[in-house]
Amino acid sequence: MTEKNSELTERKWLIFQTFSGKEKKAFVAAQKVIKEHGLEDVVEPLLPTEFISKVVTKGRGDKKEKVRVNIEKPIYRGYLFVGVKGDKELINKVANLLAETRLMRALTKRDEKTGEPIYAFLKEEEVEELKKKIEIEQQKKEQKVPYLEGERVKVLIGDYEGMIGTVDEVYPQKRKLKVLIHLLNRTTPIYIDFDGVEKAG
Repeated sequence: MTEKNSELTERKWLIFQTFSGKEKKAFVAAQKVIKEHGLEDVVEPLLPTEFISKVVTKGRGDKKEKVRVNIEKPIYRGYLFVGVKGDKELINKVANLLAETRLMRALTKRDEKTGEPIYAFLKEEEVEELKKKIEIEQQKKEQKVPYLEGERVKVLIGDYEGMIGTVDEVYPQKRKLKVLIHLLNRTTPIYIDFDGVEKAG
């Protein structure tokens, strides 16, 4: 387990809801608040993102052309997570401080007897899933490729246009992929440029 993954496991991860499309702004605000109150050693905001490679059309009329762009997007729209190493008092303090930014609020429900907030935390299996997604995106950055083996992609050109397949092999130097298309109980491999596919929704 990497040091980063170990930290993910050690912390209690609060779930914060924010405005869809404002995740990055909320994340930066959370970082600022945590630093201002000297909590960097025990509190960590986390905004998991993924790099989506898409083909878009630019220009007008005869000057239209398709180009590939890489877009960084939150994996969980409308949410970010805050890891806290500490007791309930610290958790309450962090939740209140971040709520004061008016950009986010911790997901809670009220205890019917005491009126105290009961916070929503990521479950252990959700933390594991989060770690895997972070590792995949880190691999993409390190290998400088838009796709990894096992990812589902949508074919944009050729005889299999519009079909969903699975990346079987990646050839970074040639900027090509081997994609497996499953159709009528048969698996057909195709070789296609990076620009010929996009991540399946």
